[in-house]
Parts: sequence; structure tokens; C-alpha cells
Amino acid sequence: TLCGFFFPFCPNLWIWSLVMAFSTVTYSAILFRYAQKRRAFRNISRGNSVDEIELYDRSRMSLALHGMCCFIWTGILVTYFASNAGHLVVPTSWTIFHDPAVTMIEECFMDLVAKILY
Repeated sequence: TLCGFFFPFCPNLWIWSLVMAFSTVTYSAILFRYAQKRRAFRNISRGNSVDEIELYDRSRMSLALHGMCCFIWTGILVTYFASNAGHLVVPTSWTIFHDPAVTMIEECFMDLVAKILY
């Protein structure tokens, strides 16, 4: 998300693309970490004692929240590209992608989705 501060100051397409590639690579760490945690969770058993059950439930809820974060952040990424680059690839008959307010609409929509799901 730090790279988002640099986008307005990118003087040309090459530097913008370099910053976007770096941002995408650093973002992908959340997906790899989720896959790693999910594999580790498969090896945890529920247990019999109260402490073991509590640890299992905390791990399960933590994994679910991490999955939700991956879903929301990926949704933000996809809607960002759709709203900012969609007008380049769709015909003018798709008026929603050519509306100047589409970026604000998608940002508000994803903010609402994140607040509902978190």
C-alpha cells in the first residue's frame, strides 16, 4: 500500500509499471502466507482439554479472518484495475467504465464490503 503514494508522481508508464510490479509482488505475500497457514492448520487436531480446544478455535478463527483479508484485498485490487483500466479495453457502449465517478463508486463499494465482512 505504500507504493500507492508514489503512483501520482510517476513521470512515465515505465516507472509506473515498475512501481505496480513491485506493489503486486509485495502484495502476493499475503496469499502465500495464507496458503502456508492453511497447510499448517490441517495438521492441528482439536484436542481434548479446554486449552487445546481454545487454541484450535483461535487458530481456526485466525485462519478464517486471514482468508477474508485475502478475499477483500484481492477484491480491492481487481476493482482498482477494472475502474482505472477498464475504459481502455471495453467499448464506449459500456458506460459504467467510462463514467468519471466509477473509481469513487468502486472504492466506496469495496469499503462497504470490507466493513460488512470484517
